[in-house]
Order: sequence, then C-alpha cells, then structure tokens
Amino acid sequence: MLKLLKYELLRSFFPFVVIGGIFLVSMLIIGGHIRSGSTNIHNFWDKGIVSFCIGVAFLSVFLLFVMQIWSVIRIFGKNLFGSYGILLFCLPVSLDSILCAKILSCFILIGCSSLFYAIVSLQVFLVMPGVDVSEFFGSVFEYVRSADVAILVILSVYFLAQILCFLTKILLTLAILNSTHIQSFRFMVGIMIFIGINFVEFLIPFSLPSSLFSFDSMKASLLTISIQTLIIGTIYYFIARWLIAKKIELL
Repeated sequence: MLKLLKYELLRSFFPFVVIGGIFLVSMLIIGGHIRSGSTNIHNFWDKGIVSFCIGVAFLSVFLLFVMQIWSVIRIFGKNLFGSYGILLFCLPVSLDSILCAKILSCFILIGCSSLFYAIVSLQVFLVMPGVDVSEFFGSVFEYVRSADVAILVILSVYFLAQILCFLTKILLTLAILNSTHIQSFRFMVGIMIFIGINFVEFLIPFSLPSSLFSFDSMKASLLTISIQTLIIGTIYYFIARWLIAKKIELL
C-alpha cells in the first residue's frame, strides 16, 4: 500500500507544485511591497505589477480548488477505471489496498496544498503595517494553551470526517458512472449522480442521539456529526467497493 501511495503522489503532485509556486511568487511580491512600506503606489508600473500579482494570487486560489477536484476525479476515475486501472488490478495487491492508497493520496494532496496556501497567506499578513508578530503568535499560543483540548480534537475529527466522506462520495459517483454503459455526456451524468447521492443522503433520516456523549451541547453535536459522517462515508466506500469488484469480475 505504501508503494502505491508513493506512486499516486508522484503522479499527481506536479500540478500542485506549479500552481503553488505561482501563488508563492505572487505573494512574495505583494509581501515585499508591503514590507518596503510603500503603502501609497504612485509609480504606474509598480501599481500595475502589484495589481497583477493580487489578481494572480486570487486566480491561484481558484485554480487550487479546481486542481483538487480534478486530481480526485483523475485519481479515482482515469487511474482506476481506465487502461491504467486494468493493469493495476492485475497486481498482487488487494482491492482495499488500492482504494485506500488512492483515498489517502487525495487526502494528502488536498491537506498539504491547503496548508501551504494558508502558511504563505499568513506570512503576507504578518508583514502588514500595524501587525506585531510577537504579539500575534503570543495570542495564538495563549489561545491554544487555554483552549479546551477536547474541542480541538473534535474539530480536527470533524474536518477529517468531512474530507473523507467527500472523497468516498466522489469514488461512489465514479463507480456508479463506470458500472453503467453510458458513453455520452458522462460529465453531466456524473454531476447528476453526485447530486443524487447528496439528495438521498438528505432524505434518509440518520442521526445519533447526542445524549450518548458526556459533553456540552456544542461538543456533543460536533462529535455526533463527525461519527455520522464517518459512518456514511464508510457506507459509500463499501458500496463503491462492491461495484468496482463486480466490474473487475467482468474484465
């Protein structure tokens, strides 16, 4: 599984490096201008360059979101159901190892790229006039030190559950799409399937009583939603696994 994970990451990380590099250069130019103290831009070229970099930075954020979705679809779609997937299923590796490696690679790509963008944006924020770096980090450390550890852990589990459920939902969408014989308008059909899955999820009543957990209402609600999301994501995974296994039997 680790070799499959490494291979998936090596096949998919380059576009993120390119977009991240463009974002980094743009933010460095913006940060350099802010650090220089030139809050009022009078030079036409300086104003044009800074405005261009701001536009590129916003475009890079949008492209990051598009790249994350595209990479997930490519890893689950083309790399799993195309000719590469046929060769992959011939390897002496279990289906669960293949699927888990792909899910984990998508999770790492989304997490690392989002964290990189957040760190770069934070660096620019820290060089803005009026921002005291030592006071800022002191406030952050004080908040973390005084914060309830339980709520931080529950929030981490909550976001983790949401991402994993989203990935398994896309996996199920592509598994349903590729288990059919639809050849025309596949992209639109895939979107309709994804919307249909969300609609069915909304219609089916499924909730755990928050009274099961000895926390206050906020912690109990977040923990309940996290567990429900993980259960739903697990159901999506096994349905997708069953469809993929049936497709493999027909190959």
